[in-house]
Amino acid sequence: MVRCLLFAPAMAYAAVCTPSDLMPIASSAMTCSSASGVTAAQLQGADAVTNAIKLCQYPACQAFFASLASLKCTDAAGNPVSGASGVCSALPKSTGVSMFFASAPTRVGSCGRYMSYHIPIFVDLISLKACMEVGFFYLEGHRIPIALQNAVYEQLKQFFHLPETEKRKASADKNMRGWAPMYEETLDPAHQSKGDTKEAYHVCRPSLPDEVHLPLHDTDNVFPDAHTLPQFKPVTTAYFNAMSALGLHVAHLFADAAGSPGYFNAPGMFDR
Repeated sequence: MVRCLLFAPAMAYAAVCTPSDLMPIASSAMTCSSASGVTAAQLQGADAVTNAIKLCQYPACQAFFASLASLKCTDAAGNPVSGASGVCSALPKSTGVSMFFASAPTRVGSCGRYMSYHIPIFVDLISLKACMEVGFFYLEGHRIPIALQNAVYEQLKQFFHLPETEKRKASADKNMRGWAPMYEETLDPAHQSKGDTKEAYHVCRPSLPDEVHLPLHDTDNVFPDAHTLPQFKPVTTAYFNAMSALGLHVAHLFADAAGSPGYFNAPGMFDR
């Protein structure tokens, strides 16, 4: 038995394992990294969750996740863990993934479903037809850090209080990335005499290299001048990453409740 630190595209995992356990996993990790172009360094910080989700679009990475699910080791305290249940909780606390999942059990056995939130009222919502008849419900226990929620509200407040000339420097492009001024967008043009009474700011996920030639994917996110709002980009990007991961998990819950588990596992769940 040896103590090892396994660096892979999706994690840096410290555990006590046998070399024979690690060899096939290390090999599949390298194959996954080569196929996806995602490195361990890209799974640090604000973009960690987004980059982890990207891995799920590649069959080579699905094989890697499957190999992790069968890994049996012990953590630093000597407690038995598996690759499926222990991998994210074992991440260094400085990583975006470990910060986001610090209080959440995780799993990676089925690609894209590495969040294992417990939302017991979800089935009740389905049985009460909240989703079919009402159309709205509150989601509790989502584990989006309150500090991140407060930070994104503060950044948006600062942006919307800027002079219009400054805000226009971050005007939305043709793919609606950036600032949309008052009356710019129209939800129902057939029945509205003027645009919507709102300002908006759109942040989307970065396009993958093989998407940049496609409609809606051929532009980058637009952000305010970093000298004016230096924290706007990192905060809003971190919030987008967290909400995208949560949204994917809720989509899986919808599929499970509808009797179609795995329906949203295919590539392209989030097109933007």
